[in-house]
Amino acid sequence: MFYNSPRSIIFSVLDSHGVEQKLLINGNATNLRGLPKGILPAAGTFGRTPDVDGGLWEAVETKYAKMPAFRNGLIFAVSTEDAAKSELNDRRGLRNGYEPIDPKRARTEPKTDD
Repeated sequence: MFYNSPRSIIFSVLDSHGVEQKLLINGNATNLRGLPKGILPAAGTFGRTPDVDGGLWEAVETKYAKMPAFRNGLIFAVSTEDAAKSELNDRRGLRNGYEPIDPKRARTEPKTDD
């Protein structure tokens, strides 16, 4: 599972036995937890959640298909490393809206006291 968001997300679905299961999908800033300061990852960076049960993931995709993260390609699953590399390359331009601003490229003017 790959998710382009600085925050992780928890999905709640029923498993094949009708029991509610919660599935945590890591965001791309998972490694910043607990640190007093941190730097958000660059745009197009995806968090990775390994070893997710396939049946549970199918239930999540079905239940949450209309969620913007699914529709916009910010969350996805693949079965091989080669497929992951290809998808991550194809999606490197996707933005989640929480990317840090580069002050050198921002078009702002200093406030003046007129």
